[in-house]
Amino acid sequence: MRTSIFCALLLVLPCLSGAAQQAGSPAEIRITADNTYWLWLNPGTLTGDGTSDPGFLGSSPSDDWMTPEYYRVTLKEGANVILVKAENIGESQAGNPAGLIAEVRVGTRPQA
Repeated sequence: MRTSIFCALLLVLPCLSGAAQQAGSPAEIRITADNTYWLWLNPGTLTGDGTSDPGFLGSSPSDDWMTPEYYRVTLKEGANVILVKAENIGESQAGNPAGLIAEVRVGTRPQA
């Protein structure tokens, strides 16, 4: 059995202060999910599985939900949409809990 959820986050850069107000603000998205996820930044109209959309950033490389993935992106001035589809794979939801966690840092590039 598969259960899918979609989560969307709207970031509006003019609401931020300092360097984050400028067009082309650097950001980092850190994300993981049990079992898997797909991640988009400013997607268009998604068709099929959405992976051919120019805003597609990536998906979870494996079922290793304990190791988050990092995506360094550049946000545009104004509204930015971060879209995540998470999918839980298992027999029953009561006996197969799932989760999605993500963090978005805007304005400065994190240290490598």
